Amino acid sequence: MLHVGPAPVPCTRRLLGLALGFCIASTAFAQGDRLRIDHIDIKRYEKEGTVRFYIDILDRDNKVVPEQDPDKLLFLLNDDPLDPEAIKSVDLRQYDDVGEPIAIGVLFTNYAGFIPKSVGETSLFRFAKRGIVELIRELRPNKDKVGLWLYNEQDALKLIQPFTLNMGTAAEVVEELDDTKLAQTDDETGDDGRVQTPDFYRYFDQVISKMAEEEDLPRRRILILVSDGVGEYTTKRQKLLDRKLSSTIEAAKDANIKIYAFGATLQEDAFMPSISRAAEGTKGIYQRIANDEPESLESAIRELAPQLKKQYVVDLIAPGLPSDEKVRFRVDGETPNGESVSGVYAKPLQLPETPTNWKRILQMVGYTVGGLLGLFLLVWLVKQVVTWRNARPQEVYVQEQHVYDGPDRGKLIVRSGHMAGTEFPLLEDVSTIGSLDGNHIVLYDESVSKRHAGIRIEDMRYELADFGSTNHTWVNGRKINKQFLRDGDEIRVGSVELEFRLK
Repeated sequence: MLHVGPAPVPCTRRLLGLALGFCIASTAFAQGDRLRIDHIDIKRYEKEGTVRFYIDILDRDNKVVPEQDPDKLLFLLNDDPLDPEAIKSVDLRQYDDVGEPIAIGVLFTNYAGFIPKSVGETSLFRFAKRGIVELIRELRPNKDKVGLWLYNEQDALKLIQPFTLNMGTAAEVVEELDDTKLAQTDDETGDDGRVQTPDFYRYFDQVISKMAEEEDLPRRRILILVSDGVGEYTTKRQKLLDRKLSSTIEAAKDANIKIYAFGATLQEDAFMPSISRAAEGTKGIYQRIANDEPESLESAIRELAPQLKKQYVVDLIAPGLPSDEKVRFRVDGETPNGESVSGVYAKPLQLPETPTNWKRILQMVGYTVGGLLGLFLLVWLVKQVVTWRNARPQEVYVQEQHVYDGPDRGKLIVRSGHMAGTEFPLLEDVSTIGSLDGNHIVLYDESVSKRHAGIRIEDMRYELADFGSTNHTWVNGRKINKQFLRDGDEIRVGSVELEFRLK
């Protein structure tokens, strides 16, 4: 039976572990922002033409990059960019906003390598316990699920909390674990202070199997490992354990389980590459806790829950994409940090065919026939409308400028066209902009839709939103769907140029 503790790790294995650990640390440190496609959902494509992407955009510290601009994302199909004309809309939100649940399993340890030998020594188990309790309390009761496993050299693997929606109960189970227990001393072990090694690799595989067999778990499944990766390990068994780890990783991938691993140890770290490999193999995250900062284990675990809720969810509405063969999606982008990122979804997808919209086709035929039959009448009506619009604006707006000169909360000033110089005070909480009478701000111009856009004022923040107009809305030369305004912003509604002023 192999033992760990004060007994030295063989030189070859120690050097190999240190070398692997250095490579992993160097790679993680060298990484900048990166994009990974976690999952693609095409269930709504047949009816709505919607492809939903679950995307992780992470910085070098494995934190979600905030405030990603959807306009800076490029969607590719078989490495060819999608035609902008085929994309009806792109809606970007975060995971917490879409209300989907998460299932989180936690496998952690209180074996002799994680607890102190005497009072006052560092206890990795205590830091892990506190972090896990705080992580559980960050989850959403009655929506998310959590299950807990604890392993050590005496009790082997123990399920201390089956998957539950009750976060309070799960947190109490962890809080009640004894974190004052001391490791056996040399005299107590009777074996030169060495302690029996837990069979980590077998326990890890068992937990993956249990999660894969669990019914009623949501799609997004995460297993958090808090361990040093120490297990029964000899040179002769190295290839066998490598195969076992590869098999476990494949099982996790088949069950859609991602590994988020926290590697911590107070002794040799030759086993850490196995922990990292499990995380990277399932496209999870690996975080190495520095030996001289064991207390950082608590905060690292605690901060994971908020990060999981910030995953980006992008709804791409693009009906009519190829459905005759499997396709592969890729997403390129630029992060707010100015870094280029790219991610490929490894699994090819067979898109269903979007149904033919016969109603729309018949409508178009009717419009065409009606247009041909009423051509002369239509021309006359257009001329009348153009004459009416050209004749009316100056009279109306000169009159309105004299009607109101009281206090306002900002204003729009027309800078182009026949209405140049006209000022519109923003008096309402929501002011609509369009070419039709009844809008708060009426712009008589053919390029302006009937209800083109609107400005919402809340807590002295001015949000401009486009209402799906034909000729779009622009701020400082950039097409927008929604945009908070600043004093002096240049706005273009259709072809009418305006300036936003706070005073």
